[in-house]
Amino acid sequence: MRILSRFGMWLRYLLGRVLTLIEAFLIIRIGLKFFGANASALVVRVLYEITENIVSPFSSIFPNIYLGSHLLDVIAISAAVGYMIIYLIALAILRAIFRE
Repeated sequence: MRILSRFGMWLRYLLGRVLTLIEAFLIIRIGLKFFGANASALVVRVLYEITENIVSPFSSIFPNIYLGSHLLDVIAISAAVGYMIIYLIALAILRAIFRE
């Protein structure tokens, strides 16, 4: 039983780290889009390519909003919220399975 409990703790730790990485990429994307970063710059282009796969499931929920000359990436914001909800559901399932 102790081995299962440690495995559950390891899974929760791993999920938390993956979520942290996803959220960090999304926050950087939101900032770059808002401040109008040059999409042809290598670092920006690579980050956009990575995060495009992360935000694509949420692309048809809300449109992006322009605030003057700034783009508010509502799609990335909804993806960040959506992945947080998915994480919390997965965490609840893991807690129920490994009974702590």
